[in-house]
Amino acid sequence: MFGTAKKRMPQLMAILMGAGLVGVSAQGAEAQVLYLTKDRNYEVAMQAMKAGDLETAADRFERAVSFDIGSARLLPMLNNLCAVNYVLGHLDKAKEACDRAIREDRHYWRAYVNRGNVFKAEGDLKAARADYRYAVRLAPKADLPRQALARLDNHREQLLAGAH
Repeated sequence: MFGTAKKRMPQLMAILMGAGLVGVSAQGAEAQVLYLTKDRNYEVAMQAMKAGDLETAADRFERAVSFDIGSARLLPMLNNLCAVNYVLGHLDKAKEACDRAIREDRHYWRAYVNRGNVFKAEGDLKAARADYRYAVRLAPKADLPRQALARLDNHREQLLAGAH
């Protein structure tokens, strides 16, 4: 019986994925995380974010991250929560979400970029530079961390040029 169930597992997964009941997220070459349910808060948050309703998006991301949803789901949600709160000007909440993402996975480079954005908005250019540089080291092929660092350097040059 066990052998038969094992043989049918790929078919079952295909059916569940086709029905939208399972999501797959890779965390490396060998690991896969399977989700048997959708997260309604996440879905509403993403729809709200795409529609420009950032207050609703922040609220729903906040609700979503309050549950035990596993690291593979939690990290992108925390990163989105950080980004949305940053845009809304809720810098303390944004930094808190990025800090939590970094505590969950200190190699999650996207959280360093977003936290760097928060530091830059607060005027802490040294901390912003440190986060951007660390993100570049974690993801040397990704454009986003390098672009953030370049924008920071350009911003710094503009500030120095404006000094008398």
